Amino acid sequence: MSAELWSPATLDAARLEMDPPADAVVRAVYEAGAVDAVNLLLMNTRRPSAELPMAVPPALEAMVRDYLRDTAVLPPWADRGKIQQAEHLFSRHGLLASVILCCASLPECYLDALDVPVLACTTQLSDHVYRRILETSSMVVAVMQPGGMAPGGAGLNHSQRVRLMHAAVRHLILSRGSAGAPVPPPIPVRGRPINQESMAFVILTFSWVGLRSMERLEIDISQAEREAYVHAWSVVGHVMGVRDDLLAHSVEEARQLFDLIKSRRRGASPEGKALTAALLGWMEGEMPHLLKHMPGEIMERLMDPEDLLLLGVNRGERNAADRLWDGVLEVVERVADRVEALPLGRRAAEVMFTHIVKAVWSTEKEWMAEAFALPPSLRQSWDLPPALRDAVLAAR
Repeated sequence: MSAELWSPATLDAARLEMDPPADAVVRAVYEAGAVDAVNLLLMNTRRPSAELPMAVPPALEAMVRDYLRDTAVLPPWADRGKIQQAEHLFSRHGLLASVILCCASLPECYLDALDVPVLACTTQLSDHVYRRILETSSMVVAVMQPGGMAPGGAGLNHSQRVRLMHAAVRHLILSRGSAGAPVPPPIPVRGRPINQESMAFVILTFSWVGLRSMERLEIDISQAEREAYVHAWSVVGHVMGVRDDLLAHSVEEARQLFDLIKSRRRGASPEGKALTAALLGWMEGEMPHLLKHMPGEIMERLMDPEDLLLLGVNRGERNAADRLWDGVLEVVERVADRVEALPLGRRAAEVMFTHIVKAVWSTEKEWMAEAFALPPSLRQSWDLPPALRDAVLAAR
């Protein structure tokens, strides 16, 4: 892949392109009035011959099954060895995945001043922060667990369903616009909702921003592992409907493409600030009182200062309690460096992960038992504390 392909004209055109295969399925679903039936069909994709409790029109069922068959094929350039290497990296350090998601990947997405205002009109995202985290975390774990993207793997199936979910959101937004409902104009400046450029950017918030965050947390990973991680996420992007020419095939390409797309979409928006404030507020509310400043500290470590300002996070105006927290961190870091080699940033993030996951798993257990369950192999490799492991098992 050459950066020359990512010209302004190419990316402008990508803003007008969505995902025709998934969009066609969703359009047919809504035209047939069979949303609930198809949802059940999708929940039974692991048992394709299962009898559904409600009827799906035969032509529509065939269309959905054709979509699931056709989109379950990995690209010819997929390297299973690299995918397995990325899975191994995630097994070793994926305990931090939720922290990186909350404190880096999602905030980077909230900087998208073109898509965030449009997406915010579809639902009260700020009222369901923990559920958004759970849904996104479940996707990350599904695709990065061992064998997740293998034939019949949970990650492959999850990617196909997320792709249809994106198409459903596009359908909702465009339907609102055609019905005269208040929705930001999709063309020409913003492009169409959840378009090829914006989808490529989101994949990079998992691959490149994930690697960048690991570095800022002082996690030592090899160049081969970095390349494998980018490759695996590009494979996921392909399955989720991103054009191959908008996927990175090396760490350097990931960095270049991320910076380029970000420069075209980055900006402050009331919606981005509201989502960031809700995200931080939720995380701080789930932390023990003495650690409530930790999410902000981790976000400050993982995000650039200028971006935090655009998101309405002004760490320069901290009160006395914040400054006291800074002092505590400094003292703990000096002591910890003598006691343990593991960097403070990672230790703090793991503590934060534990509390956040406990909070998420303590809510809506029946829904989460179906949608998200930490695979046993990752529970073992992450060596979760007994209390957290019990919470995981209870949620199942």
